[in-house]
Amino acid sequence: MWGNTITNIHANVLLGLARYQYLTFSQMLQLGVGTKHYQYLWKQVVSLRDRRRPLVKCHNFSTPQPKRGRVESLYFLTAQGKNALINELNIHEEFIKKPTSKTVAYKDYHHRKQTIDFRIHLDKWAKEYGYEVPFFDTYFEKSKHPNGLFYAKTRIDLNNGYIIPDGAFKVANFEIERFYLFELHRGEDSSRIIQQIHRHAQCLTSRATHGKYNLPLNKAYRVLLLFENEGVKESVLKRIKKEQAAFKNIQQYFLLKGINNSSKGEFDKNWITLYSKDTEII
Repeated sequence: MWGNTITNIHANVLLGLARYQYLTFSQMLQLGVGTKHYQYLWKQVVSLRDRRRPLVKCHNFSTPQPKRGRVESLYFLTAQGKNALINELNIHEEFIKKPTSKTVAYKDYHHRKQTIDFRIHLDKWAKEYGYEVPFFDTYFEKSKHPNGLFYAKTRIDLNNGYIIPDGAFKVANFEIERFYLFELHRGEDSSRIIQQIHRHAQCLTSRATHGKYNLPLNKAYRVLLLFENEGVKESVLKRIKKEQAAFKNIQQYFLLKGINNSSKGEFDKNWITLYSKDTEII
């Protein structure tokens, strides 16, 4: 219908994919790409996907458990889409996220989508309250390691291994600058989460994260833990309470919240520390 032209909605979709790397139709509508109507958005995006040199492609998924319903397709930029952003919309290449992998495993679908949902909520909150999010690295992006291999972009090397946070980002305005690591928990294994918290504590105290992200050595950062299951969050807090001495000096740097509370109300509020003290992310 639109040939090889790029409409305003096309441009907004391409810009969204450049920022978030993957998007579903519901996420595009949430971002406000220029229409509130699913069918019209579908026609616009299909015109990007089905032209002779597609600007976008998508991953489709057959649901292993049909009773849960079909999941949305994940859209992403092609090489032509990236070129269009650079040449037609004057976007610098460093600001464009384009997948390097040709596949997305279904078992990672919900985790990946909810990680992107978190960033969308973060961006909306930041825009409303006068903050910027200069970067947001994710576990599903790749970057070249000093050894020449490509690893998860958020990988942080330690003396006895490494850790791969789901996200790493910065929030800033003219007064402050804050750095965060982000973890999304969808499972029910609280002992695994406790182990992960210990690894994050090691990153924090050894300054491994500081080295990777060039953070001032005299400043701490915060680790955000977002839980899909409120019961698992409470189970983690109970286990922390039994090991209070081990977390005494770092508990205030870990902030927990349920995923339902994250998408409703004030994004920055209603977080709690490992000692269950109410706090805010800024």
